Amino acid sequence: HLQTQLCAVAVNAWSERQPAHIGIGQGQVQEGVHNRRTPGDLIDPALGILRVDDTKGNLLGVLLNYTCHPTCVTGENTLFSAEYCGLAAAQIQAETGAVVLWTTGA
Repeated sequence: HLQTQLCAVAVNAWSERQPAHIGIGQGQVQEGVHNRRTPGDLIDPALGILRVDDTKGNLLGVLLNYTCHPTCVTGENTLFSAEYCGLAAAQIQAETGAVVLWTTGA
């Protein structure tokens, strides 16, 4: 079933493709981040941003990359959570209507 779904998504994406422009940038996030293994040690504040716009400049999608693990909720919380990355993606999507993807890593 999964293979069929993935193939259908790929075929649909190919048939719906359109000309686009890709841009990259970087922001800095300092607030609310700490090094839990070595408190007070260095953090990487870089937030990588890749955006895709249509030929008229309308935002179609965003890929964000940040090195901070999504571990805001404590270990006592056994519920699933989108964490800060899910909240950020939802906010950007709500404001722009764009597809937002998030990756975590250096």
